[in-house]
Amino acid sequence: MKKKILMTKFTKFLIVGLLTTILQLSLFFFFFHFIDLDYRISVTISFFLALLYHFMANKIFTFQLSKKIKFAEVWKYAVLSTLSYFIILSCTIILVEKYKITPFSSNFFAILINIFITYLLLKLWVFNEKIS
Repeated sequence: MKKKILMTKFTKFLIVGLLTTILQLSLFFFFFHFIDLDYRISVTISFFLALLYHFMANKIFTFQLSKKIKFAEVWKYAVLSTLSYFIILSCTIILVEKYKITPFSSNFFAILINIFITYLLLKLWVFNEKIS
């Protein structure tokens, strides 16, 4: 039973993550291709805009917590988001500059790399849920 609950939360996290990824990549595409911003600036803007959705969707949908926002959750999420941002930006830059992969594909791969790190830190640290 506990394993099923954990999987359900992880499945919900993946759904939220998929929607967040679609939002982030759509914003990246818009800023990079239509506004013609540098890919690093496009990554930055799209990442931080998608964060707002990601925080609330995981808090309410994934972990089924109160809609009331707690200061401790916000600052922990801010730290996690900063870490995630640097992971995604660094991976994107390395893939573009060193391996000559397109910025869009590089950003997509960087997001995939970040998924499991984010889930564990959200569960265990930000929303302080114990592993059963």
